[in-house]
Amino acid sequence: MRRLLKQGVPANSSALGAHGYRRVVEHLNGERDLDSAIEQTRLDVRHYAKRQLTWFRREPGVEWVDGFGDDPLVQDRVLELLRQVAG
Repeated sequence: MRRLLKQGVPANSSALGAHGYRRVVEHLNGERDLDSAIEQTRLDVRHYAKRQLTWFRREPGVEWVDGFGDDPLVQDRVLELLRQVAG
């Protein structure tokens, strides 16, 4: 981050608005301490995830699959669903 800022990337650049970057810039500018930057980033990500879930729940036809993408059982279930959609 320091290097990006030294190279002239504006601290308010939309690219630096992504999770974490904004809080690191605030920390580097002395606006918050490191622990506060980390905690605020955690809160920001949690709030973003909640907004995503709210949005997806309103989408028609969403098929929820419990688990994580690296689980072979989850992968098999997703492939099964895709086969059903493909006909």
